[in-house]
Amino acid sequence: MRADGIHRSFAVDLIRRAVLICIISLQASASSMLYATRANVTRDGKAIVVDLSDVANLPYDPTCVSMPHNTILYRDSGYSRSELQLVREARDHYFKENQLNKLEFSLATWKKWPDSDLVSGSLKDMWDFIQEEFKEINKNERSCHVQMRCPSTESCPN
Repeated sequence: MRADGIHRSFAVDLIRRAVLICIISLQASASSMLYATRANVTRDGKAIVVDLSDVANLPYDPTCVSMPHNTILYRDSGYSRSELQLVREARDHYFKENQLNKLEFSLATWKKWPDSDLVSGSLKDMWDFIQEEFKEINKNERSCHVQMRCPSTESCPN
């Protein structure tokens, strides 16, 4: 009887380790994935964002992220249609100047905000460009990121 219990315990431990290795492997492969977007710029609430719903295999949780997006500009009063159009023109200028037809990017877990991933690549480069161009009308103080998961039960820093 005791030997049976030890074998079961050992087997359960091996299964747990295998699952953990799979999870770590999936996270590592997701962070090294290269994604691409045509960078459709739109409004979402009080923000101007890049809609990422055209990105294939973006590993976001649809139960809490209805529209995967990258917030470019934010302010409490929101933005007018004419301001949105100016940002779209800046995006078009960025694409033309850099001879792009899409923006590529990768994601890395953001320890400060566990529900989001930090963005790097040409999407981040365009984000930097637009942040600089529109700094007078922008109150977005967060890094270039995409919300990927439901917020954790732990509170995030302000």
